[in-house]
Amino acid sequence: MRNTTNALIDAKVEADLPLGGPSFVRGETNDGSIDFLSGPYAVVWHIGTLAPHSVAASYFIISVTPSVADRGKAPVLANNVLFQGFDSFINQSVLDESPVGAAVAPGTVQ
Repeated sequence: MRNTTNALIDAKVEADLPLGGPSFVRGETNDGSIDFLSGPYAVVWHIGTLAPHSVAASYFIISVTPSVADRGKAPVLANNVLFQGFDSFINQSVLDESPVGAAVAPGTVQ
């Protein structure tokens, strides 16, 4: 995450996990915390304060055991990514629902 503007507070990123709860293995970050939500299945990265022109990073691991029906497909690991926070300079909420491509496993199930 790269902040190219003003300081943001209460910043967070949320993504749906279409493979369900058992697919979430773990998440790690030095910038805030990562939580797993069990209903609906999602991962939330609570960044907190993001200074102007700063960078924050995190990752999470998804595990998938494909079935025969998945043959020839690339499993979708995460989708519906949403960013929100509060711009402390202009005192306004920031919500970004810009279409972000789904995180898809590389290759296809053989």
